[in-house]
Amino acid sequence: MVTTREVSVDDATTVTQMVGDLLTELEASDGQAELDAQLVAELLPMKERVHGFLAFAEERAVGLIMRTESASLFARGTYGIITELYVVPDQRSSGVAMGLIEAAVAVGTAKGWGQLEIGAPKQPVWSRSPNSALYLKAGFAEMGRGSSCRYTTQLARSPGLSLRRDRD
Repeated sequence: MVTTREVSVDDATTVTQMVGDLLTELEASDGQAELDAQLVAELLPMKERVHGFLAFAEERAVGLIMRTESASLFARGTYGIITELYVVPDQRSSGVAMGLIEAAVAVGTAKGWGQLEIGAPKQPVWSRSPNSALYLKAGFAEMGRGSSCRYTTQLARSPGLSLRRDRD
């Protein structure tokens, strides 16, 4: 059984390893795969800006999703960006990624985001089947052209929530 929980500062080593594995798979290893665990430990306490979930099968971490919040006119306020999504190879196609995406959507809905975005390599290069692309199954729509794609999904703003402003 796979469970998810919020990422904490204590997870810096696990987050560092998983993001490094992701970058290595994407062949972005020009030193980026050698992430600094200290940098990760400094970013994780920024709960209002950086947030994530880990997925576990028993005691083993098998997936990670990280997101950040932004704001724009086109999104009509605040929205979320999935910055990293990684599932270990032997757990792919088992629902781990979908569970992590659902957790991110739940956070976004609770925060009143208008949408959630994720960037990904151009499909079908990274898809086993173009008709069953993960993000499309999760309700995202492909937007943009080029060597990478952006996917976005509209979120229902929670009733009673308005656009947040940071206050001093």
